[in-house]
Amino acid sequence: MALAIPIIAPGHACALALASPQPEGDRTVATIGLAYDHRLNNGRDAVLFLQALKEALESPEQL
Repeated sequence: MALAIPIIAPGHACALALASPQPEGDRTVATIGLAYDHRLNNGRDAVLFLQALKEALESPEQL
């Protein structure tokens, strides 16, 4: 599965999905999907969260 689109469960503010890692050239790439309730979260916070998650996954030695 190269793409994952999460569905927010009732009573939750957001949902995160991680697709299977796929080879892309000389590296492996995994798509992360985030769905969130815009009434509770704004887009800026979602982007900041995804950026922090990306950095953490790309540098696991710092976790």
